[in-house]
Amino acid sequence: MWTWVRVIACALVMGVPTLVASQAIIPFGFAPGTTSASLRGIIQGHEYVDYILYGEGNQQLSVTLSAAEGEVYFLLLPSGDNDTVIAAGDSSTATQSIPLPATGDYTLRVHQVGDDRDMGTTVEYSLYLSVQ
Repeated sequence: MWTWVRVIACALVMGVPTLVASQAIIPFGFAPGTTSASLRGIIQGHEYVDYILYGEGNQQLSVTLSAAEGEVYFLLLPSGDNDTVIAAGDSSTATQSIPLPATGDYTLRVHQVGDDRDMGTTVEYSLYLSVQ
């Protein structure tokens, strides 16, 4: 697990689009001097990926989630709190701009719902994040 995190962290710093393993918690940070990043991943069925990112109050977090086939969803949560949803979206909507309510860590969870989740569908996704 830690090897994957190191590989992903190095790729993020270098600005390389990254493929991540499913059912993972990925600490995420923008490369020095940048305010955006692209990530790729694969999830299957009940799996999900949590990206842990830091944001400052009143920043705008822009999230674009897309999938080649199938549909994936995201939730933005305060880190460590699975009950309070700040924002939600899916791969069929345009970029969503979300005002961050406070300074701190946030969890961006990518997951599936409904039949895709229950039937174990595998979906490749792309995630574009930026802050202002």
